[in-house]
Amino acid sequence: MMTAEAGERELAQWITNLEAVAALKPAFVVAGHKKVENTNDPKIISESQQYLRDFSRIVSEETTVAGIVARMVERYPDWENLRTLWHSARSAIARKDRH
Repeated sequence: MMTAEAGERELAQWITNLEAVAALKPAFVVAGHKKVENTNDPKIISESQQYLRDFSRIVSEETTVAGIVARMVERYPDWENLRTLWHSARSAIARKDRH
């Protein structure tokens, strides 16, 4: 998930927005940039929320880009697009360094 432009507040809002989508009780959800073989199961909503929570927590605990990436890959070994994860982790560390 591309979290590079999202700070803590935006990530929290993203999770809340996903709650609103889940409340609609969709029969299927088509995730953007998904693996072709993945289904359109609505469970992706809660999985996405958990990913965002984990990313936020790990960013708060880590001090390096490599540390964030390593822990996220450990937690989500089957998720693809590591380039996006690296970019998001670099952006998160840069935000921390500015504060």
